[in-house]
Amino acid sequence: MIKIIKYFLNNKIAVNVFVIGLFLLGLISFNKIPKEGMPGIELNQIQITTIYPGAAPEDVELNVTVPLEEAIGEISGIDYFESVSADNMSSIFIQLDESYSEKDMDETIIDIRKAVETVKDLPEEVENDPLVKELKTSDIPVIEIALSHSDHEILKNNAKKLELALERISLVSGVNKIGYFDKEIHIEVDPSALNETYFSLPEIAESIRKRNIRSTAGTMESYRGLKNIIILNKFKDPMEVKDVILRSNFEQKRVKLHQVASVNITEEDHKIKIRNNGESGISLIVKKKSDADIIRTIEEIKKVTGDILENKISY
Repeated sequence: MIKIIKYFLNNKIAVNVFVIGLFLLGLISFNKIPKEGMPGIELNQIQITTIYPGAAPEDVELNVTVPLEEAIGEISGIDYFESVSADNMSSIFIQLDESYSEKDMDETIIDIRKAVETVKDLPEEVENDPLVKELKTSDIPVIEIALSHSDHEILKNNAKKLELALERISLVSGVNKIGYFDKEIHIEVDPSALNETYFSLPEIAESIRKRNIRSTAGTMESYRGLKNIIILNKFKDPMEVKDVILRSNFEQKRVKLHQVASVNITEEDHKIKIRNNGESGISLIVKKKSDADIIRTIEEIKKVTGDILENKISY
């Protein structure tokens, strides 16, 4: 050790070269190290979210939350879980046992997903399977882009174009739109027309469901092998729903949906309204990938946003 110290004391050039090299190495490393708004933390938490439209909290708990809790209750590797049953939605928060190794935790997450998939007796109104999601700090948004315009259709087009452009950035993991409402069919039934034709709302809903269907009806065996038989009767145009036949007889007298109800294409119910700069607005919440540099990500987002709004990029 003493010899090394004497060597550096007697060789100033070697010391200068070493210090400069160390400085350059640190500078290169600094530019390559990803910058974070906050350090990445493994929460070891899972959230199971299920949408049950039109259901009260009591119904959500009885028909959705309890069956899911029973399915995951016997899985090893779970420290504890809590559930919230609200209007139209069930949420179950699971805390994994942190004494387990990372490999064991991964196996526990797989077991949770399989257990949720085994729950098949959920209500018919639950159209989508329960969403099992790992909670991570990387899911925290890095930037919010606020758009506004006096013309709502132009605003929606700009938001959609910008969303597509942002999703193509390699550093971005996802984009959520707030204040953007998709189109949907609104069917408003006339009570007096129902009384005259002796229809009920469940009959109308069932007629529409049977008219808009795609399902597998089995297989057909031939000398060439087995072939699937598919029943396909989907609407090509959403407004075709108004011509759904509710009832017909041997005299070819038919009652169609538009005779007892008004059918319109409109936006889904506005549960939240966004206003930016005093005008109708839409906000885009952008998330970055876990290994992406936050500064580079924001710079790329700003560049793409500027190009889209200045019509330098078209979709």
